[in-house]
Amino acid sequence: MRRIITLGIGFMLTGLASVSAMAGQDCILEGEIKKAEASDGTHAVYIDFHTAKRFSVESQCRFRQNDIQFNGIAGSQITKLAPGATVKYRYTQEQHAEPTWQLLQVSL
Repeated sequence: MRRIITLGIGFMLTGLASVSAMAGQDCILEGEIKKAEASDGTHAVYIDFHTAKRFSVESQCRFRQNDIQFNGIAGSQITKLAPGATVKYRYTQEQHAEPTWQLLQVSL
């Protein structure tokens, strides 16, 4: 089942491990840019993440589908990408801290 989390700009998280969320996440997430028209007539950008890998051998990368929220992309370059472009992000979340997202790669 797919569920869209919308934050002005949102994403879909699909096909990832169904394991409990844990502190100390450090993952590389790969996905495809999707665009859709919102109910108010505006266009929304989504990322359909399809792959999650540990950043390093020591890293943990475990979470349930729809456990994470993608934020901080309003005004970023991915809002200008065409549907079908692929992106790679580093997702990091330390215990009791807000998660961070770092764009690593864009493939058109």
